[in-house]
Order: sequence, then structure tokens, then C-alpha cells
Amino acid sequence: MAFHKSSTQNGLFLAVAMVVSALVTWFVDPAFYLTKKSFVLFFIFVLILAKAGKEAKAAQGGYITFGEAFKNMFVTGAIGVFFCTFFEYFMYNVIDPSLIDLQRDIALDSVETMKEMIGEGYEELFEQIEEGAEDQPIGTISTTIMQFITRLFAPAALMSAIIAIFIKKNNGINMDSLDDNSEKRYVVK
Repeated sequence: MAFHKSSTQNGLFLAVAMVVSALVTWFVDPAFYLTKKSFVLFFIFVLILAKAGKEAKAAQGGYITFGEAFKNMFVTGAIGVFFCTFFEYFMYNVIDPSLIDLQRDIALDSVETMKEMIGEGYEELFEQIEEGAEDQPIGTISTTIMQFITRLFAPAALMSAIIAIFIKKNNGINMDSLDDNSEKRYVVK
């Protein structure tokens, strides 16, 4: 069994958990939503990904290969990331469009803080960074699609691979040793 049905259920559960958590962080404070939601969502993401992997492993009698574990967790992660990323688009464009300006202000404040920490001599660099922060598109469909693609690699694929390394457990049968020329292939016990 390479794919367990709970992966899609866990993916939908992950999507709901991430969207609700994002909404809660936004209700707490929109600036908190923009600066800290990634940490909150990452914690939830890892927990539910591990849950999906363990369920797939249990469904196969306690044995799962790296590839099977990765596939099941990646499907879970991809579903969650899809809904969360497009919910973010909805947040920026429907629920609270002022988040776009707030995010730019936070980015510019960060640049100012860096200026103070580094000191003199880098004015040209900081001007370029400030211009980039002001001109960067936020909340557009193209940036949302790019974020989704990026998030499929990190965290979805990366965390799926890391967790799969830890939960994999082979059943002791080496399928490569059972080739056509082996006498073991025809032995029935």
C-alpha cells in the first residue's frame, strides 16, 4: 500500500488548522499575524505531518518505506499549503487589504533597524532595499502562486523528507535480492 486515504483527510485537517490559526493571529494583532504567524503555522504543520506519517505507517502494519512515508506526508502538506496560501491571498484582498501597507511598513522598519545596527557606509545598499520593499507586489495572484510553489518545496517536501527519515521502518524483506535469477524467488515456505 503506497498511499493511505488518511493523507487527504489529514491534509484537509491541516488546512483548517492553519487557516483558523492564521485568523486567530490576525484577530490578536495584524502586525503579529504578519511577523509571527509563520512560526505558529510551522509548529502545527510539523505536528500534523508527523501524524499523517504515523497513520500511514500504522495502516501498513507498522512498516513503511521512506518513499511511501514521504508521499503520504507530502500529499498532506501540499493540501494544507494550498489552502493556507490561497487563504492568505483572500486575507490580503478581501478580509483586510490594509495588511499590504502594514507589511510594507514592517519591512521598511526592519531596514531602518538594520541601518542603525550596521551604521554608516551602506546608504546605497539600504536605498535599494527600501525601493525594493516599496515596489514589491504583495497579495497578487502571481505572488500567491509563486508562494505556493515555493512552499511545496519548503516546508512541504523538506519536512516530509526529514520526518520520513525518522519514521521509516522496512519489514526486513529486501525486494532487490529477489530478482529473476535468484533461487530464493521460487522457494515457498
